[in-house]
Amino acid sequence: MNPTNFKEITDYQAIVINDVPCLFTNFRIDRKTLPEPLRAYDLRDRDDGKDFFSIEPFVFVNHGGTILTDREIPMTEYGWTPVEEYNFTDNEGSTKLLAMVEA
Repeated sequence: MNPTNFKEITDYQAIVINDVPCLFTNFRIDRKTLPEPLRAYDLRDRDDGKDFFSIEPFVFVNHGGTILTDREIPMTEYGWTPVEEYNFTDNEGSTKLLAMVEA
């Protein structure tokens, strides 16, 4: 699946993941289309497909979705960060992000 321009995506959902407010989509986002300070990270699904396992700069296999945030998410020495907790919300903490996407 080819990455999509972030402006063409209309199904963003607010999510807080590891205490970081983000916007979630099932699409793969073309990073070259993102304005500063937005950053995109991919979520890797667990092998059973029932939950998110990790946040990574790019996921090819077991892609669970993509998140947008205006914060840098530090990676471990292995190049990924474990998903410790997440919660889909009603735009909690993501109003500023939605404004950036819709601008």
